[in-house]
Amino acid sequence: ALLARVRAGYADRLAARYKVKDIAATGDEDLLAAIGRQRGGLLSGGRVNMQKAAELAIHDFRSGAWGRITLETPDEFARWQAAGAAADALRQAAKAPRKGQRKGRGTAAPPPATDNDNDNDSDNDNDNDNDNGRDGRDGQDDDGATGAG
Repeated sequence: ALLARVRAGYADRLAARYKVKDIAATGDEDLLAAIGRQRGGLLSGGRVNMQKAAELAIHDFRSGAWGRITLETPDEFARWQAAGAAADALRQAAKAPRKGQRKGRGTAAPPPATDNDNDNDSDNDNDNDNDNGRDGRDGQDDDGATGAG
């Protein structure tokens, strides 16, 4: 499929690289065999190793030996993008009526309130928090006197 795609738009490059005459009339397997013969992908008896020829063609494509080419045209890309946008719109339209129908959605109780005052004195929650930033671990009472407590 790669050779057929490249041959459609860049036949001159393939012909120059692999020295194939009349590349438009050459089938994919014949072109692959010509690549194998040209690049040394031969088995004993002069047969072409088609696996090796395919690997060589892919290597040449990836390395840029065929030059800078693209496999998709701007028109094809625009069609693919339009088809994708249409599919997304259909998916969103189908999803919209189901959104509120999910089990358990919208009926959950709010999460419990948390104590975010970060004073770390969970046993002394009823004091007036007038300890001037003291967390009760410095050995001083809330009134500033030191004690053992």
